[in-house]
Amino acid sequence: YRTGPNWMTVTSDAADAYRRAGLPASLVQRSLIYLKPDVLVIFDRVLLTEALPIQARFQACNEDGAGRVTVEGSNFTIERPHASLLARVSSEGQSTLVASKLALPEASGVYPLAEIRSGAVREHTLLTICSVAPHGESHGELHYAHEGDTWQIAGMHRGQRVRVTIATSPGHGSPVITL
Repeated sequence: YRTGPNWMTVTSDAADAYRRAGLPASLVQRSLIYLKPDVLVIFDRVLLTEALPIQARFQACNEDGAGRVTVEGSNFTIERPHASLLARVSSEGQSTLVASKLALPEASGVYPLAEIRSGAVREHTLLTICSVAPHGESHGELHYAHEGDTWQIAGMHRGQRVRVTIATSPGHGSPVITL
């Protein structure tokens, strides 16, 4: 966990919980990079002892029935009456992005979500770059590049300059995040 005047980063590993559930995980690591006030980067690394697919879900708050999720290519949007979130998704390896909803009876509520599904491999890396904007305002241009063990995110969103580097190393160490 690190903080600065306009940012916060944190990395956690939930592999122990997955192993206790009988899943073959040696690393289930999530890093969050929050660039105040409107940008969130989510960087997931999953190392398995056997090749399996993984999935990540992003659910819209929908208790009032006004939440929507749409998918276009490798992006998804969560819309609420007063704001929207635009997420750009990239993964190492094959993945698909679909709009869906929680498998609950409609009487329990309808909860739309975006789901990222990967292919079956032993090592997974998933980058999700999120920006939020008030209803009616556009999202900025945020781009990413990936080379070797380094991911770079750059661009502008609502007047905020974004520049993030995430460097990983083989094994179970935390990524090095540079802002």
